[in-house]
Amino acid sequence: MSIFSQKRALLFGPFAVGLVLIAFYMGMLASLRQKSQTMDEGVHLTGGYTYWLYNDYRIHPENGNLPQRVFALPLLVKNYNPPAIESELWRTCDKLRLSREWLYELGNDAEEMIGRGRAASGLFAVALGVLVWAWARQLFGAFGGMISLLLYVLDPSILANGALMTSDTACALFFLAATWSWWRMLHRLTILRVVVSALAMSALFLSKMSAGLIVPIALILVVARLINGTSLPVTGSRDGELQKRVAQLLALAVGALAQTALILIVIWGFYGFRYAAFSPARPAGAWIDSWESLLGKPAPEALFDRLGLGSLQREEVNRIFGREKAEQKVWTTASANALETVEHEALTKEQAAQLEQLRAEPSPRVVGRLVEALRRHHLLPEAYIYGFAHAWHFSRERATFFNGDFSIAGWRTFFPYTFLVKTPLTIFAVMALAVAAAIRQWMKRPFRARSIFPAFYDTLPLWVLLSVYGVAAILSHITIGHRHVLPIYPPLFVLCGIAGRWLDSDKEKTRANRRLSWANAAAGALGLAIVLLATEVGYSFPNYLAYFNGIVRPVHAYRHLVDSSLDWGQDLPGVRQYIETRKPAAPIYLSYFGSANPVYYRIPAIHIYSFFDWHRLPPLQILALPAGESEMLLRNFLHDQPDYDDQVIRTEQQGDKVLAIVVKNPSALRLTAGTYFISATMLQPITQPGAGAFGPWNARLEKEYQDARRVVAPLLSDDRPAREAALAQFAPGTWFDQINSFERLRFHRLAAFLRQREPDDNVDFSILIYRVNDNDLTRALDGPPAELKHDLSRELFGAHP
Repeated sequence: MSIFSQKRALLFGPFAVGLVLIAFYMGMLASLRQKSQTMDEGVHLTGGYTYWLYNDYRIHPENGNLPQRVFALPLLVKNYNPPAIESELWRTCDKLRLSREWLYELGNDAEEMIGRGRAASGLFAVALGVLVWAWARQLFGAFGGMISLLLYVLDPSILANGALMTSDTACALFFLAATWSWWRMLHRLTILRVVVSALAMSALFLSKMSAGLIVPIALILVVARLINGTSLPVTGSRDGELQKRVAQLLALAVGALAQTALILIVIWGFYGFRYAAFSPARPAGAWIDSWESLLGKPAPEALFDRLGLGSLQREEVNRIFGREKAEQKVWTTASANALETVEHEALTKEQAAQLEQLRAEPSPRVVGRLVEALRRHHLLPEAYIYGFAHAWHFSRERATFFNGDFSIAGWRTFFPYTFLVKTPLTIFAVMALAVAAAIRQWMKRPFRARSIFPAFYDTLPLWVLLSVYGVAAILSHITIGHRHVLPIYPPLFVLCGIAGRWLDSDKEKTRANRRLSWANAAAGALGLAIVLLATEVGYSFPNYLAYFNGIVRPVHAYRHLVDSSLDWGQDLPGVRQYIETRKPAAPIYLSYFGSANPVYYRIPAIHIYSFFDWHRLPPLQILALPAGESEMLLRNFLHDQPDYDDQVIRTEQQGDKVLAIVVKNPSALRLTAGTYFISATMLQPITQPGAGAFGPWNARLEKEYQDARRVVAPLLSDDRPAREAALAQFAPGTWFDQINSFERLRFHRLAAFLRQREPDDNVDFSILIYRVNDNDLTRALDGPPAELKHDLSRELFGAHP
């Protein structure tokens, strides 16, 4: 072996690949060490843990059973306090609250648990790197394999999502694995290849509900294989090969049927070979999003209209739904329960029978009828069917923000745009070099052999995967994060491996002639691009989720994209570090978008309106206390919670209980000048589309704010008699709604004001920092509205109460 060959084997062989992937894995985990859990990670981890521990599949079935189990595996070797299955949260399948309680409120070490889960998740990213390298090496040789691998491990989107406990990386891995294994099976039909392809597809279907896209990918590749017309080696055939296309198609159909059977067996196995999602050995429960809601069935109110109820029956229906705290306009678990009560208490036998017929009518949607057929015949586990229905239902519309605009239907340009601004410019340079290398390779062919189909046949599955998934993403309505197009990157990087041809071009001749050839120039440009890419990635560490390539500057990214493209709740540790080291002016306020707990991270801030307000003491509380101990318990509560006014308290006797209504002190209810930390996703109003606060500030919100402010004004004053009189003005429940509505509207008015100016600073680009003085606050909350635009929420959802 020559010295050059030895160096080549060392620098581009498996040993070098192993070192690159080890560094990649360690870099991913290091970048997340000071990052709090992102929005979805907690529910993924909780779901997987309960699958193992309880053999129950009620938590988060809409995402992959397989990756969730993998995330939870490292947690099984240590005795963490398990999720409380006797709680109301377990019964109602309240995945977000249950995961929050498990991670932060049961005495567990949340950071350790999240770290272990991420370490397991990162293995999916490493496996995907191996696959990218192996496929590129097969197509383009050692140089091509290494180029593809380096692009993969240095891509910020891969680094950002690779070790997060979500299904995105697993989805990307198994789309690539399923496509390649299917392609290999189409060219040699053996039992081993059928099994490998079936296992890859099983893993894909157990990773994400978008797995169905593999079907058109597979069909396109079958057509291409038959058009190619070469013989098909088949294990067990008489001649060892099938020549005729009809015979090949029949053989492949048999292989596909065998695959389908194996896929079904694997899926059933991951759900314990049991149809029921809820384990009979665990407390019963019901999903918050009912089957009727997911299938698009008419709401209870529409059913009652068709029954022709009398006025007295209508009154009784309203009374029952009010007692059950259920909605008639939408389907919920409470609505379903109330409907059962109405059937038995308010309807005649004929009406009850008619109601049963109406409820049994098929879904008005094609996909809904498919789901009903799967349920009726138990063709798949219940949790899997529910997960598919849930993912399909919520994919039809989702509140999102893009370049200053708001929508629930998404934009066709969203993912092309995110790809443009979140992919490093150096990768675009490598793509250009890859195209040039492909053209050069094609031009080397004899003129008569330059037809397109043979030239692209070997890379066809990569193009098909890239095209089908890319088109599906563009046509989808879930435009909430760049991570949803993660599966397009691996095939793209494999295809870029052809740029490695420049490193293999006429080297000896070039050296001998001592002149710069086009090949040498391209090779130099390729090496420079990789070096610049590595430098940029190192400079961006550890903020890969908030990475933008300069077309959009990260500091301005919040005006273009939010949610998982920028701010997914990952920077609570950064907030604490900023406050401790920079010591901003007090008081410090925090409005946080995410499912982590700011209290757990010991952030010394006043918590104002946030997407999830569970960590924040509500402005008003209604305490139900035993009558005999009410005074002592109330005293203890006020001692432990000094933010509440111990002088203004309203009490009511209700049976053997005393209801104590306590409200925060005026100083705790008011906002003052200080430093405001606001998550970028909170600044752009997309978090409550159905509650009327979606899109820009408008005349309706202004009126609601002014009305709410007039009602709440006495509670904000230091006048004790005025506060006492106000607290007695409304029922406790009405006050609870009024003051919460006021705080929500007040925050959105403040955010509308702050959107008109640049932040004073930021925490890793995802959390914006504003220094607000008294004049700013007066203008924001008392002056003319900073913006008055169209009422997008009313346009989309109709009138609001």
